[in-house]
Amino acid sequence: MFLRKGQLSLLLFNIVYIILFSVYFVYKRNYEFVVYMSTIVFFLFIVMSTNHKLFVPNGAWWALTALAFSHLLGGMVYVGTTRLYDLMLVPLSTVYPVLRYDQLVHAFGFVCVTLFLYFMTRSWRGGMLRGRTIVLFLSALFLIAVGHETYEEIISILIPATGIGDFTDTAIDLVFDMAGGSLALGALWLAERSKKGIAGIYKC
Repeated sequence: MFLRKGQLSLLLFNIVYIILFSVYFVYKRNYEFVVYMSTIVFFLFIVMSTNHKLFVPNGAWWALTALAFSHLLGGMVYVGTTRLYDLMLVPLSTVYPVLRYDQLVHAFGFVCVTLFLYFMTRSWRGGMLRGRTIVLFLSALFLIAVGHETYEEIISILIPATGIGDFTDTAIDLVFDMAGGSLALGALWLAERSKKGIAGIYKC
């Protein structure tokens, strides 16, 4: 396994929290999050196996780690009798359940996914964000968002009482997915056009 400078601590942190959360969710018989744990392990194996071919800043790796950690906390922590994922942070609407912890994680998640995809494509192809590339990025992000929501719906069918919401909840999640991805893409576009933007990110 190939590791760059600073990545050993990242890998060890992932291994430790994966073991601890796995033990907890198995003990609690929370099979929804047991499935999510197996998914995290699968993708961790994939990204570490291809690490020697990529040049993704450690900051982007830590962002993905923070995403997985915050996702798992959402299924583990309760505030009173309310699961963290269902917790209303700021009531922004009287019609729709916004803004919940779940939606904030969705937005943050697609900031992370966008960063990771961006640096992956730069590793393979180089180049800068331009009109056609931005459209392709947004299309890819939308497909990933739809795929993720489909994955959650399949889990809700296979595992009863997962707490996954209805189609309105799915639509709201998609909005936050794309908002997070668009925000990250815009920040990267601006960084590319600054003198030290992307170079500064690579130092993370």
